[in-house]
Amino acid sequence: MTGAERPEIIAILLAAGLSRRFGADKLGAMIDGRAVIERSASALAACGCSDKIAVVGPTSVHKPLLLSMGFKVIENAKADEGISSSIRPGVAHAQSKSADGVLIALADMPFVDGAHFDRLIDKAVRSDDGLSFSTAGTRRTPPAVFMARRLDDLLALTGDAGARMLLKQADLACGVEAPDAMLRDIDAPSDIET
Repeated sequence: MTGAERPEIIAILLAAGLSRRFGADKLGAMIDGRAVIERSASALAACGCSDKIAVVGPTSVHKPLLLSMGFKVIENAKADEGISSSIRPGVAHAQSKSADGVLIALADMPFVDGAHFDRLIDKAVRSDDGLSFSTAGTRRTPPAVFMARRLDDLLALTGDAGARMLLKQADLACGVEAPDAMLRDIDAPSDIET
């Protein structure tokens, strides 16, 4: 897909989690000399989305880093209500910009590369379901892309399950396979080991 054909996709980095299982700020944990959030944000920034949003919690110390990387930072004062409370403001921003879709990525998934994000966008653009998601075997997981006609579905989400049900209901053909190691997230200090 050439740049002229590329739709206006807004990247949304969800970075408002409370790191309860990690026991400290997992997004600031270091992997090979770079913070988890820096690795995640760098890969997302490299995929060429038309706009980049980061949704952070009210006490986030990562705002300056994200702003320096070109992200618009949205503070989620209700982060304790679960991941859906972070998805909604990012999606509302995308709708206000009349975006063609959104790419939702999790800040605690630092091993996803820009090429995978690009494959997700290409798959969603061509999908009859108007979405794409990452797969590792039978597991369906973010990052995921939702085209404009699916954004109201995201705005209707509640709780901490995120878009899990939307991904579960989608055709498996919407999946973009990636190595399990790429799609692992950081939940505990032991997950930092590469």
